[in-house]
Amino acid sequence: METISVEALRTRSFRNLADGELRLGEGVTLLWGPNGAGKTNLLEALYAALAGRSCRTRADRETIAFGEQLARAEADVTEGPERREFMFACARDEGRPGAVRTVRRGHLTLIAAV
Repeated sequence: METISVEALRTRSFRNLADGELRLGEGVTLLWGPNGAGKTNLLEALYAALAGRSCRTRADRETIAFGEQLARAEADVTEGPERREFMFACARDEGRPGAVRTVRRGHLTLIAAV
């Protein structure tokens, strides 16, 4: 059985997280910081990218940072020689106040197979 690993997580306007990329190394990753720093939001972004939905709310609009139009979380996952991308994204629907459009894609593409 191949080991499945998350190599990177990218976020854009996801709750209180700064836009950016977190590269994960081998072994255990420790998230440490004061209350309100975004530790749980980071885990939620990872879950959303992999599962295509939030683990904390049914209302996707709650994942969009205040004042922003969309939220996005992407994860790079490897399983043996295969590398896959997972993504969650949702955007405010400009035509209907309060409405959002959500894109949920588990396995997007097979990037490389050796």
